[in-house]
Amino acid sequence: MTNRICIPQTFRNHPAQWELQRLLQALFKAPDPRQITRQVADFLRHHPLPADDFPLIPGTYTRSILLRAENRFEGMAARWSSGSVSAIHGHPSFTLYYVVSGHLACDNYTRRGSHFLTRRQKPVKEEDTAGLHQQFGKTVLETKCVSCHSRERIVKADKDREQWEKTIRRMIKHSKDPAYLSDEEKDALLEHLLMEESKPL
Repeated sequence: MTNRICIPQTFRNHPAQWELQRLLQALFKAPDPRQITRQVADFLRHHPLPADDFPLIPGTYTRSILLRAENRFEGMAARWSSGSVSAIHGHPSFTLYYVVSGHLACDNYTRRGSHFLTRRQKPVKEEDTAGLHQQFGKTVLETKCVSCHSRERIVKADKDREQWEKTIRRMIKHSKDPAYLSDEEKDALLEHLLMEESKPL
């Protein structure tokens, strides 16, 4: 049996979730990936989202926009009908998944030339979080590295963990700013660079 690609339906303004909206508003003012992960996950464990607060449509999934901040960060609750599959689509950086009930399986794709690379992600289980740290590494690459190197040149480099660690240390030294990358940024960047060494589809 083949799952049909579904198109989501979007709903806006959800007054019942004002406490979560207030938390997201505070976190999105100066986004920090670790803090968002920790505080949102902790909030949701103590204040579960009732599934009945969000519409369920068989054969597809729904998105309820909880908050869309001025800096383009967005908080959204999605409710999937079992077996629904979405088409390949893009998300901005700093993407955090928190599964309230059930599980969610995601594949990450990167376009390279005329083909895509894929990295299969383990299904995110109930009350688990995933996604944000890897997306943070991508953002570090795009904001701190491509100012001197093309993204294509960076991701095509064939290096192992130790070689990338040496490269990152060398580039920080080259920047003449010892604080150019925080420890958190270095860790996230390293994991993202290693993740990019995926196999073509």
